[in-house]
Amino acid sequence: GGELVNYRVADRHMVVDRLFAAAELRLGGERQQTVRIVRDDGQRQRRTRR
Repeated sequence: GGELVNYRVADRHMVVDRLFAAAELRLGGERQQTVRIVRDDGQRQRRTRR
């Protein structure tokens, strides 16, 4: 299941109180919009050919 995290707004940014591997910002009810944020620690990901 999901967890809630404390945050505050600074200018146009949301500042969270702890680090996470992934997060989702959700807006709306029945027709909900979701933005997923995934932590990558600054590592470039290699794309593999298939």
